[in-house]
Amino acid sequence: MIIRTELLRFFGKLTTDEQIAKQKLIVDAEKFGQAFAVDKAGFMVKGIMIGVIIGLVVSVFRLTIDYTLTGLFKLYPYLRDHPHYIPLYVVATLIGGVILVQIIKPLYTKSKEEITWFSSLWRTVAGALLALCPGISAGREGPCIQIGGFVAQGFCENIFSENEKNKMVLVHSGMAAGLGAAFSAPIAGTLFLLEAISFNFSPIILFTSMTATISSVMVTYFFFGITPCLYVPHGASLPLDQYWVLLLLGVLIGGMSRVYQWSLLTMRKGYNLAPKLKNWNIFLPLLLVIPIGLVDPHVLGGSHDLILEVASQRFLNVILNYPFYTMLGVLFLLTVVRFVFTIISCDATAPTGIFMPILVLGALFGAIYASILIKFGILQHQYYLNIVICAMAAYFGASLKTPFTGVILLIETVGDVKYIMPVLIVTWIATIINTWLKGKSVYA
Repeated sequence: MIIRTELLRFFGKLTTDEQIAKQKLIVDAEKFGQAFAVDKAGFMVKGIMIGVIIGLVVSVFRLTIDYTLTGLFKLYPYLRDHPHYIPLYVVATLIGGVILVQIIKPLYTKSKEEITWFSSLWRTVAGALLALCPGISAGREGPCIQIGGFVAQGFCENIFSENEKNKMVLVHSGMAAGLGAAFSAPIAGTLFLLEAISFNFSPIILFTSMTATISSVMVTYFFFGITPCLYVPHGASLPLDQYWVLLLLGVLIGGMSRVYQWSLLTMRKGYNLAPKLKNWNIFLPLLLVIPIGLVDPHVLGGSHDLILEVASQRFLNVILNYPFYTMLGVLFLLTVVRFVFTIISCDATAPTGIFMPILVLGALFGAIYASILIKFGILQHQYYLNIVICAMAAYFGASLKTPFTGVILLIETVGDVKYIMPVLIVTWIATIINTWLKGKSVYA
């Protein structure tokens, strides 16, 4: 009745033909509202069940990667001191690569009708661990999204009795829950679903995905605590008379995001030039990991720790207190190496993600921009963190063409809403510049 009243109030006095057309709209709206009211409790229960299991699986997945990467911080210094073990490690890496290829091969060669949800699930988890644990520059978010979808599919096929439409709602909700659990960021998980996967703002999809995502994130809190995963000591709020630096930052990030898209898509075409070797291209990043790790293992993997280091005041002090141009050159070199390594890693055939590597590059671009402004007295040092956070969100939003997700993800993961206006400004400018430069989705 509420729907009817509001629609009639909106339409006002109409002609006879218009009344017939709008009457059908009113009836359809009422039917949808009634159906949603009836199904809401059922979708909520199913969303909670799916979310809890996804949260458990993703948490164990995250812990495994975190502990392994921590082990690399000890392994590579040992290999530097005992170089005669390096050939043995190379052989072990090659063996792991062969196992990885054999595990994930059915995911890329068989249709979804030929492979079960459970086979897809364990192959994705095992393949992602074999790719990510050695330290290639890729993220855990892609596998987490897939884990969420496969778990939801398993529920639909074995526990729930759902039609295709409801199954789609639950599978999409599972994917959102997987991403939310990857970052412990429930709103970003749901927004990414709406912005990049379903393209559908249906109330049922929104309600169910939020239920599943909140449930999965709550589970991750028991494993990782409630502190945001990219929490850094909060800096001062950027004053209004300094907002002009955000405009130039948005333009620069928009241009760099277009370079990233072009590089990623070009590398993908390069890999496709040798279709018979497509399933074996993962060996390139797996072998590149070793010399990079011997130089500095802290730049390996998704580099969550590298973001926290770059965003710290200590990092800025090192840049400013040592010979500036030398340190700036080192920072440029680190950015270039990380950029190339990310392109090679993310385009290789393996169940990996690109979210965290994009955030790392955004942080590095922001650090370069902010340190130059601070060095020449254009920006005060206490606003360094503002620039780094804005650059991360903008680079993410423009590169993936998901500006809403980029903004909310950074606000959730750093844990402070005071950055929202600067982040919005830079992200929107970067997205506009990227669109003007004819940027293409990296999911194409």
